Order: sequence, then C-alpha cells, then structure tokens
Amino acid sequence: MAQSTSDRIAAPWLERFPHGFDDPDLQERLQFVGVSAYVMVVEAPTDLGEGLQQLEVMGHGDRPVVVVTADTRAARWCASFKMGVVDLVRPDQLSESNLKRIFASLADRPGRVSGTGTSRYLDELVEHVRAFRRSGRLEVLDSPGGEHHVAWTWGRVTDLSRVTLDPTGLPVLGAADRWVYTEVEPPAVAERAEELRDAPRLPCDFPAVAVLPTGSRLCRAINFSPGGMLVTAPELRVGTQLRLRVDFGPLGRAELKGVVAHKVDTPRPSVGIDLNGLLAQRQFLERVYRAFEKTLRPAGA
Repeated sequence: MAQSTSDRIAAPWLERFPHGFDDPDLQERLQFVGVSAYVMVVEAPTDLGEGLQQLEVMGHGDRPVVVVTADTRAARWCASFKMGVVDLVRPDQLSESNLKRIFASLADRPGRVSGTGTSRYLDELVEHVRAFRRSGRLEVLDSPGGEHHVAWTWGRVTDLSRVTLDPTGLPVLGAADRWVYTEVEPPAVAERAEELRDAPRLPCDFPAVAVLPTGSRLCRAINFSPGGMLVTAPELRVGTQLRLRVDFGPLGRAELKGVVAHKVDTPRPSVGIDLNGLLAQRQFLERVYRAFEKTLRPAGA
C-alpha cells in the first residue's frame, strides 16, 4: 500500500510494502509464503485492474483484498464474497479496527448471490464480476434438459452450457428462471501452466506479434510448451494481458491468449507468457508441441 496510507494504521499484524503498480519488481516483492490478505490503495481508475492483474499472475485470487478508494459504490456486491475484493473503504474510514471487522466477517459471508430472470440486478452482477475479475459460476435452477450455467475465471467467460449470452456478454434468461451465482477459487496461473507442461519447453524461433490495447509489437518466441512461451519483448510489464499471434511455420498459425508472468535475462531478455486460453487453444498447442518435438529428435531416435 502507499506509504502515506500505511503510516496511518498502527497494526502490528499488517506488513507494509509501499509501491506503485508500475514497479517492475512488484510481483517478486509480494510473491512469498505467508500472505493471507491484502490492502490495496486505489488512487487512479486504472489501479484496481492493474492490482488485480498482479494477483492473477501470482495465483492469489483466493486472498481477500480490501480496497482503499474514494469510490465505494460496488461495496454492496463485495459484501457477499469471501475471496478477491471483499470490501471498499474510503481513506477516512481506514483503521485497524475496521480492517479487523472486515476480515473477521468473511467466515459468515455466503459467497453467493441469487435472483430470478434477466434483470438489471443480474446485469449489474455480471458487470461487477468483470470489473473486479471474479471467478464464479452462474447456475440456472430447475431448468429442464440438463444443466444450464455460465462460468467466469478472472472475469472472463470460460465455460458455457445451455445459456445464451447477448452481444454484450450478458446472460439471457427467462422471466421465471431462478439463478444463483457462487464464487469459486480461481486456478493459479502458474499451477495451470504447470499442468500443461508434461515436458520441458522446447527451444524454437517463431515470429510473433504481441497485440495489446496500446498497439502491436513484433517479437519472437524462443521456447514454448502447451502452457507457456518465452517471448523477446522484455519491455512488457508483468501482469499484462495480451494476445499473441504466432507463426509456427508449416505447423500453422494461431492467436493465443496469455498473461505476462515473469521476466528473464537468459538466453535473451524476454518475458514468460503463461497461456491461459480455452480448451481449443490448449488442444492446438499440444498438437503443435508434439509435432515440433519430433522435428528436434535426432534421426533414428
């Protein structure tokens, strides 16, 4: 948290790490065993998204986060959940007693909200899930013909069954449909990537384009596996979400979704991209990986 805010709280149990979200070493400074919760100071509209990106990269999405901000309108949604952002507190209300009260209340929270039909209430919930990068599952109850659900991971739809989404990504339900949204623990990016790495990353040299909201950057992929890729774009910040267009030569081309997980200096200044797309992306990368692996084997091996 910011030093000026940190100094106001005389809480011996609260470790203080003053930093900005543009600190290139932020992930390394926070990635250690023992962090059970966070207090995040949001001074600009972009701070919340950047801070939650850092937690996603570190796999700390289950950690409760109290956000100190002047805009507390979303507090009514946060009060239902035990993970991620659990409360919004104005700077003038920040105190040790208030923080203890919030953290002590988590065990009694339901971790879910419910309603009926498509309504502004449901629309606002989905908008909140997106903005606060929540992971959870919306189930339509008593629906005939099998299970009806939508699942979000870090605010992104990752599973959909028998539920229609409108062009803006909001669920379309019948007026009498009863639904419940339940939060779930998001998978850690590092763990998710490790599950995909049945073999070490393979050295390669594929031309690539990193596509970001601010523009595109030419780079090269210098090693890869179905779950991750090392890319020569060291200027990218840890936590950056991006799409990566990679030309695998005769094996095909693909546009991959991922997040910058770490930086390395060897064998070349690069960033490690944890690839976090859906099942179709994983299946494609596994086919490319196995085919490319065969090209590296010595003749007769």
